[in-house]
Amino acid sequence: MDIPISLCVMTKNAADSLERCLKSASRYPFEIVVLDTGSDDQSVEIAHRYTKNVHVHNWEDDFALMRNILAGYARTDYVLMLDDDEEIEKLDWKALQEMLHREETLLGSIHIRNLFHDGEEERYENAYVPRLYKRSSFHFTGSIHEQLCPLRGNAGQTSKAGMARPALLPMDCIHYGYDLLPEEKQKKTDRNIALLKIELEKWQKAHENVERASLEDQDACAYILYQLGKSESMAGRFHEAAEYFGEALYFDLNPEKVYVCDLISSYANALMRDDRAEEAWGLSDGDIKSAFGHSSDYCFAMGLAGMQTGHLEEAKEFFYQAMEADTVQVEGTNSYLAWYNLGVMEEVAYKNPDQAKVDYKKAFPYIKAVNRLRQIEAE
Repeated sequence: MDIPISLCVMTKNAADSLERCLKSASRYPFEIVVLDTGSDDQSVEIAHRYTKNVHVHNWEDDFALMRNILAGYARTDYVLMLDDDEEIEKLDWKALQEMLHREETLLGSIHIRNLFHDGEEERYENAYVPRLYKRSSFHFTGSIHEQLCPLRGNAGQTSKAGMARPALLPMDCIHYGYDLLPEEKQKKTDRNIALLKIELEKWQKAHENVERASLEDQDACAYILYQLGKSESMAGRFHEAAEYFGEALYFDLNPEKVYVCDLISSYANALMRDDRAEEAWGLSDGDIKSAFGHSSDYCFAMGLAGMQTGHLEEAKEFFYQAMEADTVQVEGTNSYLAWYNLGVMEEVAYKNPDQAKVDYKKAFPYIKAVNRLRQIEAE
């Protein structure tokens, strides 16, 4: 017998994306629950096409609070949270049910491919986010970039979701929320930054002596700073982003955490975008490399930093290491993007067009590699 799951979606003025989200969810036997926080478009009408369980609540500037209110409308204990700008690409319902029957209290992460544009190029960033939980055992905390935490009395079951390693569910989603028009992106980042600054101020007031804060509390502060850096990067303010990332690295962090790994590569990329490639290259030293060398994103960023600072042989080594790394967030850093940059080095720095052509072909069908190869062959 299947264990029932409520798929919960919070929305506001997202008629276009909500239709796509709910349509993808309706292919599976979820109870669908929608909470609207004040739409004046067709969002509520669209939600009613897919479920009778539609509710309206005023927005209260606290994502965790609103998610917990949303979960309260579910008729089942197991809840799967989905954003209104996400779409289920693939879900193995039978495998998911087998996991639920094996685990008394399962905390599960879903694989999300975040669509974004780097200039004219379409890219995807992989993320693994805790979204499935028992509402009798967990709840959300944090007004922005909220995280799942055990309810009081369940602390022995797991630590904070951000600190544990939840089970990976057989589910893939695509997230369109970063692929926005400039004015939409500005509005979203300004809202996020304002809420994150409030969270940071709360933390600072509660921990006047930072060095006496527990490791868990220090990690919480570093995570807020990391998210501030990501928001500033999204807004194109790379100097501010680098400052926040640098502050986060002041703390003694666990390099095995997913966000810490992304923090390092994001810091390097922000420094390079801020014309501080030498500082970025400083992140390639032995201790940092040994801690994050398993990440293709880190290795790829160090390859770019090496190219920009003239450490060409080391840069090549990093690009090759990126293609052998165990983990990848931004798709292509472990394949065509690395081959393309190796081709650029062979063509421009080493004046070796024959090897450049070999590398460019390995980057196909990446359009920049295709264009470079055509240019070489035309000369």
